[in-house]
Amino acid sequence: MYKHRKELAAADFPDQTFWSSEDKRLLAPNSRFRVEEYSKEIFVYDLRISQLIRTGDLKATLSKQSYVLPPKIRNIGNLYVFKELKKKNRVLYNDKMVGWNTDVGTTSDHTLVRVEMQRGRYFPHLASDEFAEKEPTKNGEDVPGTGRQLFVSKNGQLRDLGKSWLFNGVGTSTLAFTSDGKLVVIKQSEANANNPGFSAPSGSGGLEPKDFRGQTEIPLRDLAANGGNRELGEESNVQDEEVVDSYFLGFGRWLQKAGRPELYTLTFLSIDSDTLDQRPIPRKDKRFVKDRVLAELVGDPSSWDPSQPEAMLIPKLRQRMSLPLAASLSLLARVAQDPTTEAYERFHAVYAQRSLAAKSDVSDVETGMGWVTDGMVAGHTRVQPDEVI
Repeated sequence: MYKHRKELAAADFPDQTFWSSEDKRLLAPNSRFRVEEYSKEIFVYDLRISQLIRTGDLKATLSKQSYVLPPKIRNIGNLYVFKELKKKNRVLYNDKMVGWNTDVGTTSDHTLVRVEMQRGRYFPHLASDEFAEKEPTKNGEDVPGTGRQLFVSKNGQLRDLGKSWLFNGVGTSTLAFTSDGKLVVIKQSEANANNPGFSAPSGSGGLEPKDFRGQTEIPLRDLAANGGNRELGEESNVQDEEVVDSYFLGFGRWLQKAGRPELYTLTFLSIDSDTLDQRPIPRKDKRFVKDRVLAELVGDPSSWDPSQPEAMLIPKLRQRMSLPLAASLSLLARVAQDPTTEAYERFHAVYAQRSLAAKSDVSDVETGMGWVTDGMVAGHTRVQPDEVI
């Protein structure tokens, strides 16, 4: 016990420092990859894997094996977990997760038919994935073989996921639109591990084994939708039967989260914004969800710039926008401007409902039926495109 305390006192885990423009250039070795920066965080879009997932050709299998911390990082990684457990402002549960355990390659014509997802828990994820985000020291000296070396190779490119020492927990998010064309946005509380206090997608978190829904192999796009919509229910109080359909948006890796693989989905709901607005935040997630905002996006989809997704949001939500929200909106802008995409017509049909709803609201006011103001339910906010808060 005494030795453990001494090791804990000697260890420190500062965040990683600046990424140069040269670092970012090396992350995209060819046209398969697109690197974007949002609020100083970097996302590497993988166009080839996104295409394979979108068509349903790429399957995900759930391995019976669980992730085990490799000797290279076991001791120092566990020290990091102990440090985090001692922090009063962190809420940690050793929940079940799944990690990506298959190489995806780097060539533009790379063929892949199956991705193995390995089982794991949140604490090993902390000891590997989150630990890799740090630059650990012991007695003031750097710990060799840690930090960005764990997920960036010597040539400056992201290490492939199957060859990694890390668990590579898979992030999943969805953008959900109500039947009257409003986007559900979550304002995260300071207790949230990723982007505390930031605006996030309608449902956002990590994939879990239960997202396979009792199967051992399913299309990866279905797994992404299952996970994103589960998070949507947990955070926004949307019921399973209220999800009409979902479409896959894209895949990439979040650099500041140790190259974490991220899956993004678009979801359409059968309920309108008024119905959802009257529901409370689920008690289980109330600690992590500060507010649920039902917002209209700004401007005509034809004018959206995928490189500036913040401009699609009202000013209130632009100020602290999480990377998953920025990346999802960027992908949505591309879908909205490409008639060949599967979700194009569905999105425009739903998005058009916001103008019809606005005309209906005006009619209610003129006939004396509009006396109940938006946002009267505590903890929820409905906002208009030109509202500045």
